[in-house]
Amino acid sequence: MYYPYRTKSAIPEDIRETYSSKYNTYEIEGLPTGPICNPGAKAIDAALHPKDTDYYYFCHDADRNAYYAKTLEQHQQNLQKAGLR
Repeated sequence: MYYPYRTKSAIPEDIRETYSSKYNTYEIEGLPTGPICNPGAKAIDAALHPKDTDYYYFCHDADRNAYYAKTLEQHQQNLQKAGLR
């Protein structure tokens, strides 16, 4: 919502209250003005050569701890553990 800033508090104070990101797809109509994702080589390699696992869902909490789940029900519980629901 604040791209290229990570958080609202990172936006310079003199423009913070009126700042509107051209990448905020909650506010703009259509696609952003430029790319919104550019995967690195490791991400591409992982997609092309996935590990053999039964985990279909994952999420992370604010401390970057990962939670993995095999079912949607487990994933919903993990979202709560991670503070995302």
